Amino acid sequence: MTLIIVGVSTFLLSAAGFIFSASEHRPLIMIYGGLSAALAIGTISTVFLSMLARSSIVAGALNVDHRAAFEDYNEDPSVRGRWDYLQTRLRCCGSSGYENYHVSLKKVRRKLLLHVNS
Repeated sequence: MTLIIVGVSTFLLSAAGFIFSASEHRPLIMIYGGLSAALAIGTISTVFLSMLARSSIVAGALNVDHRAAFEDYNEDPSVRGRWDYLQTRLRCCGSSGYENYHVSLKKVRRKLLLHVNS
């Protein structure tokens, strides 16, 4: 919503700039310059605040221990389905990289060895 307001303000300020420059009235051109500077500062601060908000949202989402949930990837079809969905949508692999599959496979091999030896 804020970006829409900034966009509309930019459009209106541009239209005012055409009118002010056509009149060649110095105080109006100075007012236009001040408003343009204020709008530029507002745009930059909006982008900065949006980036901060996004990084805090992502940091909160990554605060969960995904490795513990990933250990059941090869055993539980519902866990596998959820991980596959996430990896397809985000175009990535594992909870923190491809090495997570090696950990999951070691767990499966260990369980198989325990099952064979018992």
